[in-house]
Amino acid sequence: MDITKKYTLSREVEANEEILSTHISHRLSIVVCITFVLAVTSVPIVQILLKGMPKEWTDDGLRTSCYMENTLTSHYQQLLTAALRSGNEKAIMGKEEGWLFYTPDVEHLLLPLQPQSVPCILDMKRQLEARGIRLVLLPTPLKPMICAHQLTDKFQPGQLLMHPEYAAWAEELRSHGITIVDPTQTLYTLNTTTPAFLRTDTHWTPEGMQAAAAQLAQVLQEDGTLLQNQSYSTMDSMVSHRGDIYTMLRLADDTDRIPPEEAGTKVVLDAAGSFHSRQRNAEILLLGDSFTNIYSVANMGWGRASGLAEQLSYLMQCPIDVISRNDGGSHSTRKMLCEDMAKGNDRLAGKKVVVWQFAMRELSTGNWEPMMFQVGDAIENPQYLVIGEGGSIATEATVAEVATIPHPSTVTYEDHVVAVHLTDIEGHPGKEALVYMLAMEKRKLLPAANIRPGDRIAVTLENWGAHETAEGTFNRSELESDITFMAEPVWADLNNIKQ
Repeated sequence: MDITKKYTLSREVEANEEILSTHISHRLSIVVCITFVLAVTSVPIVQILLKGMPKEWTDDGLRTSCYMENTLTSHYQQLLTAALRSGNEKAIMGKEEGWLFYTPDVEHLLLPLQPQSVPCILDMKRQLEARGIRLVLLPTPLKPMICAHQLTDKFQPGQLLMHPEYAAWAEELRSHGITIVDPTQTLYTLNTTTPAFLRTDTHWTPEGMQAAAAQLAQVLQEDGTLLQNQSYSTMDSMVSHRGDIYTMLRLADDTDRIPPEEAGTKVVLDAAGSFHSRQRNAEILLLGDSFTNIYSVANMGWGRASGLAEQLSYLMQCPIDVISRNDGGSHSTRKMLCEDMAKGNDRLAGKKVVVWQFAMRELSTGNWEPMMFQVGDAIENPQYLVIGEGGSIATEATVAEVATIPHPSTVTYEDHVVAVHLTDIEGHPGKEALVYMLAMEKRKLLPAANIRPGDRIAVTLENWGAHETAEGTFNRSELESDITFMAEPVWADLNNIKQ
């Protein structure tokens, strides 16, 4: 007889005998059953009494509107954090009070680098060189690399962690003529006297960012052909905030266990004393992720006009064009550039340098799909609504398609924009529109997250250019239809849902 089968049968017989020999009193069985029924029914009962019926009977819809999950999770996490110094799947508690680390940053050091990154970068270099444009890479080091001793006692102060495959990756690219500005050593040296990374955030401190900008500016200034004819100045400013890793913990709002941290930024002003702004006709194009945005976009909580692009402009006294998006630095900004050019907007016209900034974690987890940067025909399709610069239209329209919106508990960044396809626009017969709406703010779903195909909505439509600098940097859910490539986007503020 098969020994495994014999053993399995013996265990089944033993289990059956144990079940048959188990005795429970009638009173206890009633208590157990009632407790079980109350536990199962308490969630929908509390939901209906306090929040009403879910708007959508799907997994996402139930999860989004679940009162007990959205209310109790923060208090449960606060208990774990206070009693056990435990984080969650995204946030790791450091060894010292207030120090937090982003889980994917730690995991990056243990994962293999993606081999697709090298041919993707070389292909981009080839396309840019064909237009006389230089490609400069700015792979940005991660907090655990520089501040490993704050993560665990296993690492000593001043210990630098590098991915074991990174040196070979960089050497291969340099052998093909790629310029790499790696600020790892710069931040490591800075960190011995001044913190290079924020305690509660994924990103560098203003001092760390400024040091990286100075290193990058020095490399770019070796090209004496760049036009430097501006008059930028700086103004000191103080900001106080709890960082993005803190928000990932989803603690109760009134917790003071992890206090806000202060940072001193340098706001960059133009000759007229106004906040620095990007210029599309600049000779330098910066493709960047949240390391570029952190001190530039006010919604990230660390001030405005003080980020990487602004510091680079100040140091070089020249304008900068910027395409940036939080997260996905290996893919998202290249896609934005590709789509913009496909619509006839040549963002590479007049450029001499493209600086591609991305977090080093992208080398192990990013999307390195090659893309073609070709200028398409200018969009002149009368089917799609276009709002001129400074224009605003209050109207009603029907939702034809809406992109999928992530649940607040799954996102890394607090704000999220959703793409929507509108048809039957009142006052504009036969017109359609690709619109972007703010669907999540500070991890709270907004009314735009509730719209569905077939809804009739009242909206105020505005020129996308007026919102691209800020809302264009937010993570965004895109539509799957071809309208994304065919229509110029329009910004929409949702007034109400008619049905």
